[in-house]
Amino acid sequence: TGSSDPYCIVKIDDEAIVRTATVWKTLSPFWGEEYEVRLQPTFHCVSIYVMDEDALSRDDVIGKVCITRDMLAEHPKG
Repeated sequence: TGSSDPYCIVKIDDEAIVRTATVWKTLSPFWGEEYEVRLQPTFHCVSIYVMDEDALSRDDVIGKVCITRDMLAEHPKG
C-alpha cells in the first residue's frame, strides 16, 4: 500500500524496556514521546528498533541503531 505502521522498541542489552505507540499508515512517523531511562554502569548497548506492525504476520524490523556505552561516553549530550 506504500505505507507502514511503524513503532519503536528500545532495548538495553537485548532487554526490551520501552515500546512506543504505533503511528498508522505513514512512511514519515513522528512519535514525540520522551522517556527517562537509568542505565546500569555495566550496560553494553542501547538499541532502538523501528518495527512495522502487521496484523496478519510477524512484525518486520525496518530499521535499527545501536549506541554503545563508549559512544555515549564520548558524546554525553547526544
